[in-house]
Amino acid sequence: MPSEIDYQNYLQLLEESKPYKDSIVWNYSNDFYQKKGILAWSETAQKPVPHRIGTNYQNAFKLACLLKEQIDDRKVKVLECGAGSAKFAKNFLYALKELEITNQVKLIISDFSKKNIDEIRASKLLEPFVENEHYELMLLDITKAEQLNDNSYEFIFLHYVLDALKLSILKKERGIFHELHVKTFLRQNHEADIFKNPFLLARIEFEDSYKSLSPSLNKKILDFYKSYYSDKADTDEIQFIDSAILSLEKLLPKLTKTGFLLSCDIDIGGDKRYVAVGNSLAHPIDSKLLQTYFKDYNSFVLKDRVLSRIVFSKADLTKLKDNFSELYEKDKSIHRLIELEDELAKKLDRKKLEELSMLAPYSAKTYQYWAMFYKANQDYTQAKLLEAKAKSMDFWQDI
Repeated sequence: MPSEIDYQNYLQLLEESKPYKDSIVWNYSNDFYQKKGILAWSETAQKPVPHRIGTNYQNAFKLACLLKEQIDDRKVKVLECGAGSAKFAKNFLYALKELEITNQVKLIISDFSKKNIDEIRASKLLEPFVENEHYELMLLDITKAEQLNDNSYEFIFLHYVLDALKLSILKKERGIFHELHVKTFLRQNHEADIFKNPFLLARIEFEDSYKSLSPSLNKKILDFYKSYYSDKADTDEIQFIDSAILSLEKLLPKLTKTGFLLSCDIDIGGDKRYVAVGNSLAHPIDSKLLQTYFKDYNSFVLKDRVLSRIVFSKADLTKLKDNFSELYEKDKSIHRLIELEDELAKKLDRKKLEELSMLAPYSAKTYQYWAMFYKANQDYTQAKLLEAKAKSMDFWQDI
């Protein structure tokens, strides 16, 4: 921010300089997830492409196919961390049903917000599946995942969870690491309230500087970072994702001998420190760094544009990696789904609607588009039935 600007004229100071991870910015982001509940993922929240990929049916079906390949006739438990709106959980349960393995899989749907868990249950989004038979809802903070009381999960997945955890931003200056501190301002006449000001983070401004490292940084992980990034230029910023590493340290031992963990995140790259999604934050994750840190586990990384998927397992991953490549990496249907939605938003077309129905058969938005199509063709009876179906699938029309 240019130094010649007189802040007093149009900015109010929210907080004096603090380490980024301890700043009021992170408090707002945390409060947004904790207190907003399921509506944090509503139509009114800004959503980058990763959110859309992470919640659609096609993605869920691919993962269910991979799971079916793994389990044969066994009964297994699957854990989703950071369920958010539970739309992915819904699609995953439908995929299990289509593959006829519903009775072999118990899905544990977890989130760190109690309000979110309560609202998922109240929304009846997961009907016609039976709670405590086909799925369970669990309050879980993955940075404290020792509360999971067994090591019997065949599959653990996290969709854009690690990149939403608290982190520090570091930079080397003449070979010495320093930590980003921020002094936080808000434009005059804007309320510092995540509920009254729906896009607060977009209005916050910073003065930043690099100061001595916070004593709260994990020394073991910090030493690893210094070694891993030893060749980084002094001008490069580093995402110090110690909370992501600490969470994986808790989760990976919970896998069975044949189980695997999948994390999908925004990958490192570009010049953005974070992505603002509504009033929450997401940061790039260095998947190769995570792979190097957890070298005692078998792992592989799949990259797609600015996204990455990292898979960990105690078992040999050769067969699983081949399955991922065949079912996941080479199939462009997820990107086609996004293209279709964008095209249909501009012009309704029956062939494109039929293609959308194949890719997202359990999406409220699919039914909503069909309702709009029939209304445009003056078939109001069919349009009304499809609008009711869309409303029953979700309480906002979104994938």
